[in-house]
Amino acid sequence: MKSIKSIAWLLLLGLGVLVFVFAFISGTEDLGMWKNFPNTLPWLGLIFLTWLARKNPVSGGLLIFLYGLGIVYFFNFNGPNFFVSTFIMTLLIPILGFIILLCGYLILNREKPADKTQ
Repeated sequence: MKSIKSIAWLLLLGLGVLVFVFAFISGTEDLGMWKNFPNTLPWLGLIFLTWLARKNPVSGGLLIFLYGLGIVYFFNFNGPNFFVSTFIMTLLIPILGFIILLCGYLILNREKPADKTQ
């Protein structure tokens, strides 16, 4: 379970950093880097929630799942544009958040071995 949780965590961190850098750099030729900074805020939020999920997988996984549902709606169904690639990329966020949540829950509720000192 811990390895599955770690893989999901690393995938989320990689996705967040990759899209953060892309959002920070794209559009800088027209607006400049600091005026383009608001485009990175959703991805900074994902990176923060990913860090939180590393410390506390149950609450962090739940927050990533809910945040991911919001990201899927905002980037895919909120405007006139719909791209399958964006849908798949944003759909990974709630899926990986659910995996972290499930793994954290199963690790916390694992049966402890009986005490043999009796």
